[in-house]
Amino acid sequence: MENGLLSLEQFLGLQVAGLDSCDILTRNLCAGRGLPGTENSTPDVWFPKRDQWIGRIKFEICRHLYRFDSQANQEPTPYSYGNSLARFFCWHMLQVLQVHCGVRYQPDRKFKPDFCQPRDVFVHGIMDDDGEGGTCASMPVVYVSVGRALGFPVYLVETRGHAFFRWDDPKGTTIRWENPDLVLWIPPDRFNIEGSGEGIAYYTDSYYTQWPELWTEIDIRHGKYLRSMTPKEELAGFLIERGECFWDLGNKVEALKSYYFARQLAPDDERYKWVHAKRSHEYQQWEIEQREMKRIEQELEEMTRDAERRRRRMQGAETIDHGPSCQCRQCKQAREAAMQPTGMPGHTANCLCSGCLMQRQMPHAPGIAAFGVPNQLPHHPMPGIHQSLPGFQQPVPRLPGF
Repeated sequence: MENGLLSLEQFLGLQVAGLDSCDILTRNLCAGRGLPGTENSTPDVWFPKRDQWIGRIKFEICRHLYRFDSQANQEPTPYSYGNSLARFFCWHMLQVLQVHCGVRYQPDRKFKPDFCQPRDVFVHGIMDDDGEGGTCASMPVVYVSVGRALGFPVYLVETRGHAFFRWDDPKGTTIRWENPDLVLWIPPDRFNIEGSGEGIAYYTDSYYTQWPELWTEIDIRHGKYLRSMTPKEELAGFLIERGECFWDLGNKVEALKSYYFARQLAPDDERYKWVHAKRSHEYQQWEIEQREMKRIEQELEEMTRDAERRRRRMQGAETIDHGPSCQCRQCKQAREAAMQPTGMPGHTANCLCSGCLMQRQMPHAPGIAAFGVPNQLPHHPMPGIHQSLPGFQQPVPRLPGF
């Protein structure tokens, strides 16, 4: 643990101790560690700030609670809480965060985060003191963190190209606050909360199948959208966002690691399988292109060096040292020629003696006789060469019985 923050490696497994109890802000920052702008971000600063926000939210809710009438015959609408106490609480929570706490979105990149700007995607763009705001990728994460700290049963939810949060409570929830003192039971309820744009809204699930992007047949079949996400699924989604940031920033290896670990946390999510396979294929193509570019660059460099040598040679200013390691074409050709088999030392170039013939035919280092006889024979005419070979005049022993 560093500065109160768990390292990313502590989350990268299927069995993660304490993941359920780890705050969603911490999980989000752990997934974003290493990206530009996260160097000085730490929950040690974020959580005291969040506690101040929570105190203000409790005060405003208690101050306006008298205005809620549970007996009123008013059905909730997409833009009002009606007679839903849970919607009333969420409405005032978002009002305080947006109006009094500075939780705002980037209007220039609304619903279109720039993955080259990690502050648009991860919560440090909102929680840091110098943060300029967030997008639909980061604002719901802050809302969920604050809501859970207040005791609300809220969850992160994804649809195609967008994220929001949901109150999902089939049994009812008892709110217990100490300061101010409040004990209140909230009936079972389930609804979506949209707070990543201008104002607050409550849309149905069917609305998100068409907005902000129309679902495809694959989106309908894989069945992962519009589900209240578990802590593992939340972290997997953050890792996919981490991978997209690193990919756009040019660090493809770190991006592929993020996709891989996201698949370990959510192995059944077809979206993550697809993006991992797609990026892996693009990386392979990129590697091939890089190797080809490097080969072309090396050839161009060699051609440039040869042209420079020819120019200097023509000007009489050739001063290049053609040593044993020289890589010019002339030196390479000379070394290749030197490795070709030649005749016996001291013999003429067209000598046809058996030693020279074998020397030319056998692949071996030049200057060494092909048949193992030291190359110390003087120049000689063809007749009488056998007289200088040691042992050549010794009689051949007769076989027994002959």
